[in-house]
Amino acid sequence: MPPASTAPEPAQLIRRARGIAPRLAERALDAERARKPHDESIREIEDAGLLGLLVPRARGGSEADLETLCEVVAALGEGCTSTAWVASFYMAHAWIASLFPEQAQDEFFAERPWIRAPAAISPGGAALPEGDGFRLKGRWPWGTGVMHADWVFVSGLVKGDGPTPDPRFFALPAADAKVEDTWFTSGMRATGSNDLIVEDVWVPAHRTLSLLDLAAGRTPGSRLYPAPLYRLPLPPMLALTAALPALGTARAALELFRERLRERVLYLTTTKQRDKPAAQIRLARAEVDVHAADLLLRDLAVRIVEETERHTPPPQLERARLRMSAARSVELCRHVVANLMEAAGSRAHFEDNPLQRMRRDLDTLASHVIFEMDGTAETVGRVLLGLDPDTPLI
Repeated sequence: MPPASTAPEPAQLIRRARGIAPRLAERALDAERARKPHDESIREIEDAGLLGLLVPRARGGSEADLETLCEVVAALGEGCTSTAWVASFYMAHAWIASLFPEQAQDEFFAERPWIRAPAAISPGGAALPEGDGFRLKGRWPWGTGVMHADWVFVSGLVKGDGPTPDPRFFALPAADAKVEDTWFTSGMRATGSNDLIVEDVWVPAHRTLSLLDLAAGRTPGSRLYPAPLYRLPLPPMLALTAALPALGTARAALELFRERLRERVLYLTTTKQRDKPAAQIRLARAEVDVHAADLLLRDLAVRIVEETERHTPPPQLERARLRMSAARSVELCRHVVANLMEAAGSRAHFEDNPLQRMRRDLDTLASHVIFEMDGTAETVGRVLLGLDPDTPLI
């Protein structure tokens, strides 16, 4: 294992993210039109050392706590929801890279203490054992991060001698995967989350992980690094990471609406909107809902670590509640932006107005399976009643 190198401290990471956010906002419309993150935005985020936020110090990363993750990703989300989404996934997937066997990590972190990788969790591929590895093929949608990737993580079922296939995670150089341009969406357009295709590629065994071990927090990386961060179960960790861009977006929408209230004169009157009680009430309700969403995610960040320190993995009920916290936070953020759009007037629907993009982005972000509220609430209710959760997403 290489010696630890100097990495940005948490306070530096937060300051840098806040400094980058205004430039992400300036590029957001161009990124949406291009249907991928702006090259300059990814370069700035990478140069700031943000992508190594969760990578072990032994690998040259910052090994920051989840409170820092919350601050950094939410700050980026204030600039551009889609770019923050991609950056947050890069951070989380670099954390996943640190959970692989040591030989794989030597490859991932050979040049720098982070990687840029999409990670398709749903097992869209099939693999057969071949020598000291596996022969893999498949197709995966939702390849967030693929447009600037140097590695690709995908999931597949390994067909062995037993009756039940073994679900595994596979790491490949980005050149081993094809990208199909499928990302034509109403929101989150700038993520460039196109489909991934792998056609008959051999993957060495050391670049695979058991998905069951990953979900439980029992990976090779959990034995290499002592910090609880590397024993966290995958589902609530990814739910936290993916919810944070929505929080930043809701904060930005609240500020845009507040600024608009100060200047907007209501049609056919001389009355400023800021003087109308209805606008004042809507602003106040939005402010407290953003605060509630923030508290939910900060509480989730604390609980996931505390429960992992007590039990690896955390108990089933606690994991279900963690997922519910993330889903409810996203729901609050989505409702905030929708309610503010209702009161922002026709001008807010023009393409150059960020509010309409924020509305579309959060509608799309909230449709992610891990934030779907009816299914999430059903899972928590089932566990509360002593029933099987009926889903692997906890």
